[in-house]
Amino acid sequence: MRKYLPIFLLVLIACKKETVSLKCTLTLEDEKVIVCRVKNEAKTEAKRIQLKIEALKPYENVVRYKGEISKLKKGEERQVKIEFKKPKKITEKELIIVATAKVKEKKFADTLKIALKEEKKKEIKKAKEIKEVKKPQKKEKKIKKVEKIKKVEKPVSKVDKEPPKIYLIFPDTAMIKEIPKTTLLIKGRVEDESGVAYVKVAGKECKLSKTPFGLTFQTEIKLKKGLNIISIEAADKKGNLKRFKIRALGR
Repeated sequence: MRKYLPIFLLVLIACKKETVSLKCTLTLEDEKVIVCRVKNEAKTEAKRIQLKIEALKPYENVVRYKGEISKLKKGEERQVKIEFKKPKKITEKELIIVATAKVKEKKFADTLKIALKEEKKKEIKKAKEIKEVKKPQKKEKKIKKVEKIKKVEKPVSKVDKEPPKIYLIFPDTAMIKEIPKTTLLIKGRVEDESGVAYVKVAGKECKLSKTPFGLTFQTEIKLKKGLNIISIEAADKKGNLKRFKIRALGR
């Protein structure tokens, strides 16, 4: 019995070290649908996962969801789709949505930022059209003369020297990641008046997707053990370049 006692103790210690590990991600499927995916990355089965999805102030009434996933086997993934309505009054330019998966007093979360734009009222356009119709013919002749003078003048070509604007959705650049990970999900949005030529993350070009809120990109990279410095760059069609770096710990 004494011979087998050390082996029995090692088995008990190995069982205690098994921990729950979930991966929670948020994505925007179209204008009105948010998709939350929860994946079990642990070696054991996860039970009674409490899932909560909500929007931060001042748009807390736009998205509200509470639910439970009874079981998730090893490597199994579940997804939840939620339809949300655009706020009637836009006071902040971004809608921030947070998803939290809680199991055994451990929380796994993800954040999604959606850019909001005010819609132009159709009534204003109609009022302008009515005013233009009511103008007398004499004024129309004067307008035509002004238009001819403008055509003679040579147009001044504007030189675009501004680089593309990159808005990082995840991870937040203001946070230094202290929790070591094997992979890192990078999501963002890019815009430029001259048109975006490419976006590269860690030297690899990302696929650009057109959404109602602009061009978006998403990629997942493998992290080396220790400190990883990841470069993110974007270029427009005029050759202007924007580049910055983020840090992450690998295990």
